[in-house]
Amino acid sequence: MIVLSQSSRYKEVADLTSAHPIPHEVSPQTAILISQARAQTGDFKGATSLLEQQIQVQPPTADLYLALASIYEKQGNASRAEDYKQRAAKLTN
Repeated sequence: MIVLSQSSRYKEVADLTSAHPIPHEVSPQTAILISQARAQTGDFKGATSLLEQQIQVQPPTADLYLALASIYEKQGNASRAEDYKQRAAKLTN
């Protein structure tokens, strides 16, 4: 899956992960890659849901928050994006 996302085959990753349930807890990097693939194919709801689910089941990381911020920015939701950027900043300080 990581190879697919790194080779810009976002649709294949999004299709694959939509067809098969994602475990409740995956590595932050895997969650981010899957969410980016979903966002690239226009599935912003699926992208944000996956990241928000991961934040609920494992300790959040700055990278997860920044990935959420990026997706909300792409959707035009600047206030939500800023909220997640601030959460990421708190974890890095």
